[in-house]
Amino acid sequence: MKKSLFAALFAGFLALSSFSADAASLSAIYDFRDQFDATQTAFEGLDFTNDGTLWISSSPNISGAQRLLGVDLASETVLSTATFNKALNPTGLASDGTNLFFASNLKVLGNRIYSNVAPSESEVELGTYATLSSTTCKQAEGAAYLNGFLYVSCEESQNIIKINPNTGKVVEKLNIGVNLLGLGATETSLIVGDSTNHALLIYDVMQGKVTETINLADLFVGADSDYTKMTGEEYKVTIAENGDIRYIPDPDGLAYRNGKIYMTFEHDLRVYEITTITATPEPTTLLLLGVGLLGLTKWRKSAKK
Repeated sequence: MKKSLFAALFAGFLALSSFSADAASLSAIYDFRDQFDATQTAFEGLDFTNDGTLWISSSPNISGAQRLLGVDLASETVLSTATFNKALNPTGLASDGTNLFFASNLKVLGNRIYSNVAPSESEVELGTYATLSSTTCKQAEGAAYLNGFLYVSCEESQNIIKINPNTGKVVEKLNIGVNLLGLGATETSLIVGDSTNHALLIYDVMQGKVTETINLADLFVGADSDYTKMTGEEYKVTIAENGDIRYIPDPDGLAYRNGKIYMTFEHDLRVYEITTITATPEPTTLLLLGVGLLGLTKWRKSAKK
């Protein structure tokens, strides 16, 4: 009896251990292409404030018209369009729920982080800033706010830096090892845009490692992709400035809200909603485990008599 009991338990636990708990799906597409000109607008950094507004930093390569856009996703409505009072290239945007932070990589000024900026509907008054040396961060791209700290992804130096937003001091450097673009944050982890492999990396800051990878090709490429099933066509975006065609988006902007990831590609004026799904084990697996646990309980009771 003991052998059959432990065999059932072992089989159940083995099935669970080999089961992949997480998957991702493209759950919604918010389209702003009819409201903006692709030569004048580029969706770069993004994040939410507590009121549910999604803020998007725009820095198109052609016109150089840097703007801050406030949108309501549910209605696909543009709430505000604001300019900046200083020159910058706002590739990264993060929010602590109330204020906004910007990461800029304007060549003539270098990599700068602007902090404590209240959202604006007309002109953004940029606050204090910290300048990052090229040895610390080469080509700042994304920004995220997590547990009271500001994180900035650096594309060419392939690292993420952790900054105390009150002092502007770098307190930690995370070496990721791939070219990085956008950056977002869940309650416990960073969402990292991996442009080398066209993937989203979920990086647990406490464990100090990537715990999950979402391959964008699975969501956007091929007849069986979520994108094709939702739109009836394969993903294809023409870059306005040079006519190049892209068949998979780069993860330029990343944000997170209510269990969902939001992503933008600077040359594509749409916001993509990605849902991470925790799947349910097969019924046979649960049955095996249940039988084993029930048998173990009965065996322990009989052993006490």
